[in-house]
Amino acid sequence: MFRSFALACVTLSAAAAIDARAAADVPLVDGGRLRVRLVRVLTSETARIGDAVILAVDRDVVVNGQIVLLRGTVAAGTVVDASPGSQGGSWISGVHPGRLAFTFDSTTAVDGQPIRLRATSTATAAGGTSRVVMQRTPRALMEWAAEGTTFDVFVDGNYSINTDRPARRSRNGPERLTNEDVIKLVEGGIGEDVVLAKIYGARTAFRTDALDLMQLKKAGVPDAVVIAMIEASSEIVRIRK
Repeated sequence: MFRSFALACVTLSAAAAIDARAAADVPLVDGGRLRVRLVRVLTSETARIGDAVILAVDRDVVVNGQIVLLRGTVAAGTVVDASPGSQGGSWISGVHPGRLAFTFDSTTAVDGQPIRLRATSTATAAGGTSRVVMQRTPRALMEWAAEGTTFDVFVDGNYSINTDRPARRSRNGPERLTNEDVIKLVEGGIGEDVVLAKIYGARTAFRTDALDLMQLKKAGVPDAVVIAMIEASSEIVRIRK
C-alpha cells in the first residue's frame, strides 16, 4: 500500500512538473503585432544601403498573462534603399525625390530566443521582402523618420517562449533610472542614442515637474531625452493580430 501511495505521489509530481513547464512555454504566433520605437533619426541624406536601423520594443508584450518581449529590448532593421534627392538644373530634368526604405529584421524574447520580424501582417511570397517605405511628401528632396517614431511590426514565424528562463529580466529588479542617473550619463559623455535606449529599457522613477525640467535643461540633457523621460511609463501592450 505504501509503495502504491509513493508511486502515486511520484506520478502527481511528474504531472505537476509537466504542467508547470507547459505553463512556462508561451506561444508567440506568426502575424502577432507589436510596436517598436526608432532610437535614432533616419534620413535619406545620410543613410546607406546596408546600414543598421536601431529600434526598441515600445512596451512589454504579454501573451496569456506572461511577458514574452520586454520593453526596451533592441530590435534590429536594415536600410534597403536610400538615396538623397536632387533638384535638376532645368525644367526638363525636374526633381529627383529622396528615397528611404528599411526592413525589420529581429528582436529577442525574454528567454534569449531571436524572434524574426516583418513589416506586414501576412508573410510575403517566397523571395520577397517586406519593407517600410518612407514617403512623407510626394517628390520630397529628403525622406526621414524622426527618433522616437513608432512602427507596428509583426512576428515572422511561430515560436514557443519559455518565460521561466534566466535570460528574462525582472521588472521587480532593483534598478530604477532617475533624473540624476540621466544627468550623470549626459555629463559623462554618453551619446543620446545610448541614453534613449537605456530609458526605453529600464524601470524609471523620473520627476518631470517644471523645476525638474529646468534642472535637466541646465544640465544639458537633450530635448529628445527629456521627452522620453516624460513619456516613460510601465504600461504594457497586449499582443494582437
